[in-house]
Amino acid sequence: KRPRAADNSYENLERRGLEAMGRGDRETAIILFEQAKAARPGAKMPYQRLCAVHKARSDVARALPNCRKWLELEKDDYARGVIESSIRQLEAMQ
Repeated sequence: KRPRAADNSYENLERRGLEAMGRGDRETAIILFEQAKAARPGAKMPYQRLCAVHKARSDVARALPNCRKWLELEKDDYARGVIESSIRQLEAMQ
């Protein structure tokens, strides 16, 4: 069953955010991932995507909190090392 356009479930927001990223629409992706974050604060994916999008835009002030929260939620040791490296890079840009 396809969700309606007004479906603001976490899953639909995540899907639409990824679609927006896929077509290069970062502004829409940011809005959708922020909404997904609000819909499910414990999910790491919105923080991961917001960390990446803001880092790509050199928006350190918005990237760092999302990267730090992603690190807090991430369980995989390898991924944690990558996130820590990104955080160090962002902190050096401040």
